[in-house]
Amino acid sequence: MLDHTDKATIDYLIVDNQEERRIAIESFLSEKKNLNLVSVGDAKTAREILFTQKVKFVIAAYFMPKMTGLELLHIIRQTPYFLNLPVIILLDENQNNPHKLFAEEEGADHVLTGQLSKLSLQTAVTVTIKKCHEQTQTQTIQKAARSLFLQKKYDQAICKTLKIENISNNPEALYLLCECYYQLKNYDKAIRYLKELLATPTSRTMHLFSKICLADGRCGDAITHLTNATLRYPTNLELKITLGKLYLSLGMKEQATDQFEAVQQGAATDINLIKIGDAYLNQGMLEQAGTFYNMVEKPIPESTKSFAEFAKALETEGDTQAAVRQYEKCLQLRPDHPKLLLNLGKLYIQINRRDKARKIIDNLQRRFPENEKISHIYNMLHNNDRNSN
Repeated sequence: MLDHTDKATIDYLIVDNQEERRIAIESFLSEKKNLNLVSVGDAKTAREILFTQKVKFVIAAYFMPKMTGLELLHIIRQTPYFLNLPVIILLDENQNNPHKLFAEEEGADHVLTGQLSKLSLQTAVTVTIKKCHEQTQTQTIQKAARSLFLQKKYDQAICKTLKIENISNNPEALYLLCECYYQLKNYDKAIRYLKELLATPTSRTMHLFSKICLADGRCGDAITHLTNATLRYPTNLELKITLGKLYLSLGMKEQATDQFEAVQQGAATDINLIKIGDAYLNQGMLEQAGTFYNMVEKPIPESTKSFAEFAKALETEGDTQAAVRQYEKCLQLRPDHPKLLLNLGKLYIQINRRDKARKIIDNLQRRFPENEKISHIYNMLHNNDRNSN
């Protein structure tokens, strides 16, 4: 549960890098008096607000640099606390386009396409609020099952989902069952349900099918399905990254490079770049991983894990100075993370930056006086200081 104590509730969080459109949206919504409207120009700032303040409604542009509205939506729908948060995605393009389908797949309550107007926005808001307030029993069960899935309670999520009536006619429920069985490594059951969805495939069903094939050791099938998916959905950069990662794992570096270059040409976001870095890191290709990690301009806290694993790999390779820089980057995103602080403190000792090490270790000792590992390093550090004097 997020802590929003003593924070004013935000009625509408508007996220758009186009200032003129943000102002227009504020104007359209401000006719309803006493609303607390907050408007920001990038998705990273919006994410920070969502995790620190209570927000009742989000309106976000699909296309924004560094982090798209779709990526913000993905974070929202991957957080149990936000499952019922209404989200409208703004898309300049016409009604029939793959971006609209992607947004709907990620859980947008409404995708507003074409030229924005006062009427179109107000209608979208009204329809969305009504839909959220009038959920059917099936939708309520699906939300509860999705929440269990996000909490990694896969068996419970399956039991909850199977209570849905006419499940064979419910693509969302079938997909959730596929995800659960995939996580439980029961690939036969996952594919059984997935085949019911592949009659009318989407980018996410084809993506999941390829991941199941790969996990089940069917690399050829995985490549086939991913290749077909990238051709069918050329604007879905996630598919290209997954295909590139698969090529890397098979030693097909040239083919992987082609996919990653295609992602960069498709206006790669920071999250895309980190995932490419992860793909290289998983294969021990630290130089290439570092190239992509260093392209990231506005990382979000969720990226900390990637940078920390990169730091550990650099440390193992003996590049202590580079590892220190990566841990420092991690702590800019999560300043009070005990494990990261401890790792950095130990590295500071190794490179003889004892003042910095002492500051970190002393702080950790105060916070966690019963931790044996911290106490050991604390005593060693201060005993060495006394001996040197």
